[in-house]
Amino acid sequence: MWRTDRHGVRGGDMDHPQTERLTLTVEEACRLYGIGRTMGYELARRGELPGVIRLGRRLLVSRPALERALRVGAARDADRAEDGAA
Repeated sequence: MWRTDRHGVRGGDMDHPQTERLTLTVEEACRLYGIGRTMGYELARRGELPGVIRLGRRLLVSRPALERALRVGAARDADRAEDGAA
């Protein structure tokens, strides 16, 4: 049996799930960042949301670029906390 996402796009079958997608919607990226949808689209418009890809009118976010930005941000925060504790 085939699965479809909320847009009706066919994915892998139930016995052989599709590999993890390389892109996210802006809404999915917002959930990972813990920000609202409006802020996410505003950041994308300003070029401040990492990994934004425009396909026609559709905006997608590169999962690897987003994860890399989250790791860099977390490492930067840890460095700052370490410097403050010293």
